[in-house]
Amino acid sequence: FDLRDYNLIVAMPLFSTIVIYQPFIYFVIQLREIYGLDLDIVGLLIAAYHLCRVVSTIGSIFAPRVSHFIGTIIGMAGYACLIVFSDTSSSAIFATCNIVVGFSDAIATMYIYSKQSYNEEPEKMRMAMSYQCAVMGAAVIIAFLIGGVVFSSFGILGVAQAGIVLIGLELLSLIYFLVDPP
Repeated sequence: FDLRDYNLIVAMPLFSTIVIYQPFIYFVIQLREIYGLDLDIVGLLIAAYHLCRVVSTIGSIFAPRVSHFIGTIIGMAGYACLIVFSDTSSSAIFATCNIVVGFSDAIATMYIYSKQSYNEEPEKMRMAMSYQCAVMGAAVIIAFLIGGVVFSSFGILGVAQAGIVLIGLELLSLIYFLVDPP
C-alpha cells in the first residue's frame, strides 16, 4: 500500500464519516434545549438530514465522483453558514445549516472507489473494503466524541469550526484521489 491507497482506505472514509456523524448530538440538544422544539419536529428535522444522505447515496450510484464532490461542497457550505449563524435565534436557519451537511455523505462512494480502483486485484479490494469499514466504525466514535465534547466546551461555533476543518480535510483527500487514484 502506498499514499494513494492510504488516502482511499483511511483518510477519505475517516474524514467523510466524522463529518456526517458529528452533528447528531449537538443538533438534537440545540433543537430541544435552546429552540424548545417538540420531539416530533426534531424527528422530522433529523429525517430531513438523513434524506439528504440518501439523495447523496443515490447520486453516488450514477456518478460517484460528481456526487461526492458536490455533496462535500454543499456540506462545507452548511458548516460555513453554521459559523456565520452560530448565535442565531432562528431554529429554521440553524436546522437548515445542519441538514445540508447530510449531502456530504460519501460512505457508498468509498466502496465504489475501492471496487473501481482494485477491480483487477480482488484480494486487495477485499482488504481495502474491510479496512474502510473498520475506519468508518472508529470514525463514528470520534464523531460522537467531537460532537459532544466540542459542543460542551465551545458551543455551536466550536462544532461548526471543527466541521469546516474536517470537511476541508475531506475535500483535500477527495481532490487528491480524483487527481491521482490508486
